[in-house]
Amino acid sequence: MKKALVIVAHPDDEIIWMGGFLLKNKAWSWTIFSLCRFGDDDRRPKFFKVCKLLGAKGIISNLDDELLEPIEEKKIINMILDNLKDNDYEYIFTHGENGEYGHIRHKDVHCAVKQMVKNNLLKCKKLYFFNYSLGKNIPYPALITPSAIDSGDLIIKLSNKELKEKKRIVRDIYGYPNEKGFELMSCGRKESFSETDSYNGRLKFLTNLSKSSEHSKRHFGKYQKL
Repeated sequence: MKKALVIVAHPDDEIIWMGGFLLKNKAWSWTIFSLCRFGDDDRRPKFFKVCKLLGAKGIISNLDDELLEPIEEKKIINMILDNLKDNDYEYIFTHGENGEYGHIRHKDVHCAVKQMVKNNLLKCKKLYFFNYSLGKNIPYPALITPSAIDSGDLIIKLSNKELKEKKRIVRDIYGYPNEKGFELMSCGRKESFSETDSYNGRLKFLTNLSKSSEHSKRHFGKYQKL
């Protein structure tokens, strides 16, 4: 059984950006860690309900998500270390460098996780970043939904059933019923990831897409490279 960790800023990020991957691989041993919203009596129980549905272990902490001021990276790293009892996984997934739509906490989490793997505080064979074009979370029709980048190292395509379930979780469990809202419109049929290798705490960014594609076929053969 493959052992994987997802570290995100908020409850719902795990579904919006990689819900299809999670649904395709429910047999894996998953840990999903949301750094924000422990003190949110609405979103916290919804997060654990989603984790239960996915068969995942859920962890949630209370990183500031109100003031949205810069937070020292060391504080985020310590929060992860304090809550995460296991630091060794086959695969780790987290936010992309652009924060999907520029959210400061998404970008903070990206930097912290990247630094932790680099310094061997988190161990993995592969580190995957969400790989989407930069969106804008503003009211429809001006909003711009992040789109899966086709040149990603790993791209998966959801079936109709998987896409329907992904949207159902966001709409009915997390409570975003507006079909023209940012959350549901960001639930795309494709999910894209950029990949790094991790050896002895050092990150090696893959530049040879053919090599990366072969890795994806080898480890995730049931997914389509689009």
